Amino acid sequence: MDSLPAELLTAWHRALTESYRRACSEFDWCADFPVIDWDARGFGKAAAAYPAENRISINPVIARNNPNPAFIADTAAHEMAHLVAAVKYRSRNHDRAWKRVAATLGAEPKATGRFDISGSRLRAHKKFAFYCDCSTHQLGATRTKRAREGAVYRCRKCRAVITEHPKTALVE
Repeated sequence: MDSLPAELLTAWHRALTESYRRACSEFDWCADFPVIDWDARGFGKAAAAYPAENRISINPVIARNNPNPAFIADTAAHEMAHLVAAVKYRSRNHDRAWKRVAATLGAEPKATGRFDISGSRLRAHKKFAFYCDCSTHQLGATRTKRAREGAVYRCRKCRAVITEHPKTALVE
C-alpha cells in the first residue's frame, strides 16, 4: 500500500497528541508518548493498543477509508484509553475502568465499530451457524472449535445454550 497523505497523518498525530495531553492532565499519567505504527491487521480492526509496549498500531486501510476527523479523534482517544487504563487501573479490554477513561478522553466507550475496509487484502472470516430458543447466532472458527470441544455458550437474550446448526458453515 502506498503511503498515506500528509494531511491524514497530521490529523492522526494531532488527535493522538491531544488524547495524550488529556490523559496526562486528567489521570496524572505521563508515560512517554506511545510509539505509533501503521501495521494494525485484523478484519475490520481500526487500531490496537499494546500497553506493555506503550504502542498504538493503526490500520492504514481503515485510516485511509475513514478520514473523518470525528472518527480519527474517537479512535485515538479509544486506544489512548487502553494505555492509560491498563497502567493506572490494571484494566483489560473494555471493562468499566476503560469505559470511564475512554469517556473522559472523549471517546465513545464502546468496544467495536464498523469501518470501510474496501481495498484491503484482509479476508473474510468463516462463520458457523448456531441456534438457541430465540434466534440464530454466527460464531467464528475459534468459538466453534471450543464449542465442539465442550465449551458452553449462552444467548444473551434468552440465556439458552446455543448449539451448532445442522447446516453449519456460513460464509460472511
